[in-house]
Amino acid sequence: TCPHCAAEKPFLEELEEMYPQLEVRYLEASKNADLFGKMAEDYNTSASGVPRTFIGDKVFVGFREDDCDLTYLQSYGGFMGCPNQIEHCVRECLNMSCKVPMDNAIQISRENSEVREFLDENPKAIATLVEDNGMYLVGWWSIERIKSELEYPDIVAKVDGHSEKVLKVEVPESNEYGFVKPELGKINWIWTSFLLLMIVYLLSYLVLNRRLKVEGRHWVIGLVVLVMIGLFAMAITTPEGEIEKFAGKFPFPGFVFVIALADGFNPCAFTVLIVLLSLLTHTKSRKKMLLIGFVFILTSALMYFIFIMVILTAGSWVLSQYGDILLRLIGLIVLGAGAINLKDYFFLGRGPSLGISADKRKGIFAKAGKIVRGVEKAGDRRAMTLAILATAGLAALVNLVELGCTAMFPMVYMASLFNTHGNSLGLMHVLYTVLYSISYVIPLSAILGSFVYSFKSERLSEKQARVLKLVSGLLMLCFGLVMILKPELLVFG
Repeated sequence: TCPHCAAEKPFLEELEEMYPQLEVRYLEASKNADLFGKMAEDYNTSASGVPRTFIGDKVFVGFREDDCDLTYLQSYGGFMGCPNQIEHCVRECLNMSCKVPMDNAIQISRENSEVREFLDENPKAIATLVEDNGMYLVGWWSIERIKSELEYPDIVAKVDGHSEKVLKVEVPESNEYGFVKPELGKINWIWTSFLLLMIVYLLSYLVLNRRLKVEGRHWVIGLVVLVMIGLFAMAITTPEGEIEKFAGKFPFPGFVFVIALADGFNPCAFTVLIVLLSLLTHTKSRKKMLLIGFVFILTSALMYFIFIMVILTAGSWVLSQYGDILLRLIGLIVLGAGAINLKDYFFLGRGPSLGISADKRKGIFAKAGKIVRGVEKAGDRRAMTLAILATAGLAALVNLVELGCTAMFPMVYMASLFNTHGNSLGLMHVLYTVLYSISYVIPLSAILGSFVYSFKSERLSEKQARVLKLVSGLLMLCFGLVMILKPELLVFG
């Protein structure tokens, strides 16, 4: 059931053929849970995530089919499982490894007079490496050779992996050493097509906006759609290695902020807060509006914090047992939620919906009316305290009812949090959840600020609610597909 395990097995079998003295034992984690747990404890690594490759004093987590630098994953307590690093570790155990780092071998070959002469004639030449029994074979390719049909380099420098000396330089006549021809830089057609499409779209806006008399928000929606489609297409076509390097440089706090902010654009919470503030305009008191609105927003943030922490606590154990399966299952759920939100944009009121039903909305608005009447009559602290408590209760009720609106964004956040900081709850899990909860209420705070500043009532129209559902639906679709097809995009740090 593990695609990465299936990908690693042929590679390990190939290593066994290359190194007859190597013996690989294949054990299924689910059928050998006790042994797996003991080995994880002995190697000081977590017992979540497969495949696990134990070699000597190192443990490798997962498997990707391209080479990488030796990378330690703090959250898992192991190294990234890459072919070159696994083979290098095997060679170390068999006392066959080179002591000279691979990158140094290329530089050492440059110091040879024959190689220098070749590089003077071909300054844009590219080097590739082959490791062979304690020796590095550095192949130098001219641009003309790369463009030709020949599959071997112009010259080969043999560098001793122990003495750091060039033993020999030769001109090969065949690809006897198994060099892989490097590729010249290719045009990224995904990026090019995306940029051209964006230029055409912007020109269309400048030329056709006045003639077609299309509302500005519709142009914005179209732009959002193009950006999301373009980003997803690039993510799917980008090699895993590049994705992981990019994700490793991306700051996790920024990711949390963006996800929470997108989650905060919630038509359910928007509707209730706007109705509450609209009714409060009749009190003719900015202070009361600010106080009631602040209580509503603070309670919403607190409810979201509790909601996420409860799921994190339960998910900590579940993910340690079924992490890979659960991540893809959540991706399917997020994908379905995004499709429903997109449906609501085009066919609101038909079929299933993740919003608050009409009956529940009437009940919530009735409670909002009672709060406003209490505020209008509040002449003492006791009456105002009751109104504040009622507001907090209303906010709690709304957040419980509307969790279905965008509950999938917290799922994306939690999956990334577990991937980045491990499955055992700690201080970082709490702090990032606080950041998420605060970021989540920023859009609500903006609504409160605009109401207090402008002091006028504006209801959230059906069209505006549809736009919010469209944007959240697109984001959910993209994150759902990423969680299913490219979960490594959600690994940070």
